[in-house]
Amino acid sequence: MVLTRNNQPLAAMQYQGRLLHTWSEMIYAGRGYRLSLIKGQPDKYILADEDGNELLTAIAGDPLRVQLNRALPLTILIMAVMRIVDELSSTAAIL
Repeated sequence: MVLTRNNQPLAAMQYQGRLLHTWSEMIYAGRGYRLSLIKGQPDKYILADEDGNELLTAIAGDPLRVQLNRALPLTILIMAVMRIVDELSSTAAIL
């Protein structure tokens, strides 16, 4: 569902997480995006669109490396990166 304010699309995010199986789904301007942790690679995240195209790859480390594979709306880029940083922060707090 896309939220609107002043007839402008806003991004909506759903989140459910477990330590080893985390996912996020975002909807922006009628398109769906999925942020997922790569199985077997606990430090690698992929943002894909609803067609399965990989739009962004992020690899945890110091510094966090983010590679854009395609152009993204700035809102989605910020939400995805902040979601990754949040996940990495919560994982670091556990350790």
